[in-house]
Amino acid sequence: MTKAPSVSVAMATFNGEKYIHAQLESLAAQTMLPLELVVTDDGSSDRTLEIVEEFKKNSKFSVQILRNEKRLGYEENFLKAATLCSGEFVAYSDQDDVWFPNKLARCCEAFSDPSVMLCIHSAETLYPDSRTGHRHPDFLKTETLTLDRNNPLMSYSGFALVFRRFLLDLCDNSMRPRTVHSLGGPPMLMNHDEWVWFLGCSLGSVAQLSDSLAFYRQHASNTHGAPKKRTIKRILELAMSQKNYRELSILERDCAQLLYLNLDALSKVGSVRKTITKLETKAKLHELRSVIYGDKSNITVRIKSFAEILGFGGYRDLRNANGKISLGRMAAVKDACFGVTGVFKLLG
Repeated sequence: MTKAPSVSVAMATFNGEKYIHAQLESLAAQTMLPLELVVTDDGSSDRTLEIVEEFKKNSKFSVQILRNEKRLGYEENFLKAATLCSGEFVAYSDQDDVWFPNKLARCCEAFSDPSVMLCIHSAETLYPDSRTGHRHPDFLKTETLTLDRNNPLMSYSGFALVFRRFLLDLCDNSMRPRTVHSLGGPPMLMNHDEWVWFLGCSLGSVAQLSDSLAFYRQHASNTHGAPKKRTIKRILELAMSQKNYRELSILERDCAQLLYLNLDALSKVGSVRKTITKLETKAKLHELRSVIYGDKSNITVRIKSFAEILGFGGYRDLRNANGKISLGRMAAVKDACFGVTGVFKLLG
């Protein structure tokens, strides 16, 4: 058993007495112990804090317990816990999962590459009857996604993330942009994991591990559970659904502007100008796609917008884009079959 003095665990709790003991025991069983566990509680009325206090008595690492004076909500609660961490790296921890013993050790290996800002790993779903299900996240291979390949607006569940602590010191965390999941509805800010993902992907590389390093517990009280495994039917339904590309375009421009406003601090860490260019280019492409899928669009307008994207190189094969901004071939197929033809209007 070795001890890593540079990894903190940030846990946000709220009425988690049913499963939190198992998660705490999995932290204690890590082959590389964390420097500390920081727990911020959002007003639990059950035995959650009593269980944590009991764990603290015999813990081989520091355990800090803070009770919020007022309810923050899970996003702000996680961010509070993470900003109170003192380790070089931070691992978000849900109160109800179970980590595999090598999780921290395996993830920290990825940071030997100084360009890696965060690490994401695969996990297995775990159900109340102790049955395991499909993997989520599910990465087929271990690889490092460079700045040119990662997507700042596509994030994964926080329980599978480990990131460089300084990311949370670069910008005002209260000024984070709108989450992509709120497009078409009331605006909501990026949550704790989306924000860290956005910053990490904007500044450097992402280490993606195929290793399953945790059980992602599924139960009736999950804030966000694992999505069901997609069937061919579901994939086709998603492919034929109309997207609000205009709002996405606005969001991408807002994100680029936020990075630009913090350019001095961010430029000391990574090539943020590349990300600004990427977001602005994606915004232009999605603006053109919004014209294709406009309710009042006609065949002439749709063909013209499709041709502009094509001429811009916006439908390149993502695998062979060589760092250039592209929507990918599947986007071309969708836009040609459902957009330009006007089929999307029949499906809507």
